[in-house]
Amino acid sequence: MSAPPQHVLTHGWAYGSTGNALHGKELLIAVSTGAPAARYTHEDGFKYQVTDLLRPFQATSNLIGTRFVMSFVTAGAMTISEADLAARAREYADDRLDE
Repeated sequence: MSAPPQHVLTHGWAYGSTGNALHGKELLIAVSTGAPAARYTHEDGFKYQVTDLLRPFQATSNLIGTRFVMSFVTAGAMTISEADLAARAREYADDRLDE
């Protein structure tokens, strides 16, 4: 299913006293970052790890009763080669098919 969040995350459907349509399902976020992974540290770079930046999605997952699955992150998208991008796409597909 693919739809804008405003069409999915509605009171009475996704959350609230009668909103249980997503309860028990998995929520996996696949993201890419423009900068290399080394920039996403507490010590330097952006001062935040990617997992920190995804906390609002974890909070939403708690609200709607889904199980938040560790996110799939592709770092360095601004400079990634076509071959590496294709490899990451295969890894993503393989990870999803293993479950």
